[in-house]
Amino acid sequence: SVCPGDSGGPARSESTGEVVGVVSTAAMDGSDRTREPATFTRIDAFRPVLGTARLIADGASPAEVPPVGGCGD
Repeated sequence: SVCPGDSGGPARSESTGEVVGVVSTAAMDGSDRTREPATFTRIDAFRPVLGTARLIADGASPAEVPPVGGCGD
C-alpha cells in the first residue's frame, strides 16, 4: 500500500528492479485494508527533462545545457 510521504517515491520493475515510474496519487486513510487505486506516473516520457535536471544538479549552468524540446519536436 501507499503511505503518506510516499509521493514521488519509485515504482520499480519486478523483473529488473529498474525505476519505471513514481507514485503520483493514492487514497491514504491510515488503513492497510484500503484497496483504493494508486496512480503511478511513467518517467520515460520525461527523460529529456530529467537529463537536463541531472546536468544542472551536477553543476552545469542552465545556459550550458541544450534546450529541452517542446510539443511537436
